[in-house]
Formats: sequence, C-alpha cells, structure tokens
Amino acid sequence: MPKLRAPLLSLGATGGLTKLFSLARRMGRNIIERKPIPADAKSPAQLFNRHMFTKCVDLWHLLSEAEKSEWERLATPRHMTGYAWYISQCLRPNPGIYLPLQGGTMSGNINMTKHRLLKLPVP
Repeated sequence: MPKLRAPLLSLGATGGLTKLFSLARRMGRNIIERKPIPADAKSPAQLFNRHMFTKCVDLWHLLSEAEKSEWERLATPRHMTGYAWYISQCLRPNPGIYLPLQGGTMSGNINMTKHRLLKLPVP
C-alpha cells in the first residue's frame, strides 16, 4: 500500500501499488515503475554458493543449544547475531569446513594460522 502525503503521483507518494508497481521519488521527481523480476541465475558459481549456503544452514540446525549460545557470545562484540556470525564464518573459503561439508576429510601437514597445506597426499 503506498504512503500518500498528497494525491497519488503528486507530492511524495512512496511504496508499493499492488504487486506489480512501486512508487518512488528519484532526482526530485515522483515516478511509478514496474517492480523488477529478478532473474534466477543458474551459473555454476551461483548454484555452488546456494548449495554451500544450504549446507551451512543445515549444520546450524544440527548445533546444540550450548553451541548456539557460544556463537551468540562470539557474535555480540561484532554487533551480529550468532546465526549471522556462524553463517559468515561457514561461507568463508576454508577447506576445513568445505571438505567435511562435501563428505571429504583433511590429511597432511595443515597450518590454518598461516593458511598453508604441506605434504598433501596424492589423490
């Protein structure tokens, strides 16, 4: 429902008009525009990101209440929720998270603080 301060399309109507149109003010003018319908990107990178996000969300639901409260405690100084902090860390490019999510395991000399993998076994 648009928010009207005066008659429609005059002095500042903003908001949605049905599900098809939106009213906005741009560069000093009131406009009515068709709401964009975003394309569903199905590129390999987009599908991979969706897959990993879904896996991270599923893992969050498997955490115990104690683990969730620990994530909440770690997130508070960052002004985030525990869920948001967990998802942000889960989606970082970290082989220690991605391999177990995909059913793999880590082996070899792994130094996560220096981001180094040494003496990896041949696949």
